[in-house]
Amino acid sequence: MNELTLTLFEGEVKDIINVLGQMPTQSNAWPLMQKVIAQLQAQVPQQPAADASAPVAEAPAQAQ
Repeated sequence: MNELTLTLFEGEVKDIINVLGQMPTQSNAWPLMQKVIAQLQAQVPQQPAADASAPVAEAPAQAQ
């Protein structure tokens, strides 16, 4: 089988992943979905997780 390269926007790839995730288990779409997710994660920079030890800014108290 030939390997193909597709050019899609991030949102389009996420839509494909959502559709694959909704398919019945018997369709065996899970391995394909995992492959698409792996390629998405490799190409899109991940957002750093919020540091749990960092202080959280509180909203100013409202005057009463």
